[in-house]
Amino acid sequence: MDEILIIQTFLSNNPVTIIFRILSFCFLPLFLLSAYSQDSLPLLVVVSADKMNVLYIGVDNPVSIAVPGIPAEKVSATITNNGTLKQISPLKYVANVTIVDFKGQTKIQVYAEMRDGSKKMMGEVAFRVKRLPDPVAMIGPYKGGDVKASIFKVQRGIIAVLENFDFDVRFNVVGFEMTYVSAENEAVTLSAEGPLFTEDMIDVLAKSKPGDKFIFDKIKVRGPDSSIRLLQPTVFYLI
Repeated sequence: MDEILIIQTFLSNNPVTIIFRILSFCFLPLFLLSAYSQDSLPLLVVVSADKMNVLYIGVDNPVSIAVPGIPAEKVSATITNNGTLKQISPLKYVANVTIVDFKGQTKIQVYAEMRDGSKKMMGEVAFRVKRLPDPVAMIGPYKGGDVKASIFKVQRGIIAVLENFDFDVRFNVVGFEMTYVSAENEAVTLSAEGPLFTEDMIDVLAKSKPGDKFIFDKIKVRGPDSSIRLLQPTVFYLI
């Protein structure tokens, strides 16, 4: 379930106000007040990251923003540093961040337009800023370990997969080394640029047999933030 961050901006002992606070806390964002007046200011600012309370570098982070009691067209928001915030529909925004500052966070400030046309800041919410986790190098559906020789021999390249992650993120393999170690302990190392096996690698694969071993090392990938990462090596044992 998405985490919802709530900032209380006004206090009141009015019984009606207290009831509304309880309902807002339990059922937001299902219910929003339809009435709006400058004399009766809203009680809450709601900023919700649609995936989690984290903004990731290099990807579109969907964010929901609302101020109960104020129409969506009267609400605006900005991001305070190292990023941009773009509105794509009422209550829906996309946040893009570029770097992690020394605190590892950024802030979204929410404003409401008053009747006189002025804007009033209704609240400020901090979000953690993180680098995307490293993907895992895979050959076909395998991350390493025992693989049938007949299956492994027909593979044609290596991919990088970001496992168990809420975003649809692609990492491109830009190069790697493949070391073939035969059952007789004879070894040869070949290198490739890009994700596909070279012709020499395919020739080695075609001659491989159960008992042989393949080590993939120096696997370089490029993520959505354009940075190059070096992945952990992986080993396959043919059976």
